[in-house]
Parts: sequence; structure tokens; C-alpha cells
Amino acid sequence: MRIDLHTHTLVSDGTDTPTQLVRKAAQEGLDVIGLTDHDTF
Repeated sequence: MRIDLHTHTLVSDGTDTPTQLVRKAAQEGLDVIGLTDHDTF
């Protein structure tokens, strides 16, 4: 099982939407991801 529990979307300092991130993770063979965007308010 491949897991990445520290990812970011464009909501904070990442480059992908949440949907894009999920798709890319699946393409890379990840089974589980955790979205850990920063609080930018």
C-alpha cells in the first residue's frame, strides 16, 4: 500500500486542484492521500 499523508492543493501552496491531485495520485499508484493545505486566512 502506498500512502502520502502530506499534500497541498492550489488552495495553499500547491499547484493542482483537489480533483487534479487525486487523479495524479492515482496515476502514481498511491492508495491513500491526505490533503494538508495551510490555513491561509
